[in-house]
Amino acid sequence: MESIEGPYHAHPNGEIDLIMPLTDGAQFDNYPAGWCVYEPGSAHRPTVTGGRALVLYLLPEGAITFTPAAN
Repeated sequence: MESIEGPYHAHPNGEIDLIMPLTDGAQFDNYPAGWCVYEPGSAHRPTVTGGRALVLYLLPEGAITFTPAAN
């Protein structure tokens, strides 16, 4: 991913992400290199800023729900 904002979605069972910046300073949802854990029921619009990053998404039981963003 490179300086991009993805579709808004919710995590019924949570989400675990491994963030691997390819550009110094690149972040995923304002997190630097490493692990990011979203709790069950959380939601977000996945965003990479500051350059390029690979992000490995782990979705318990494959659960994800794409919904309109909350206002």
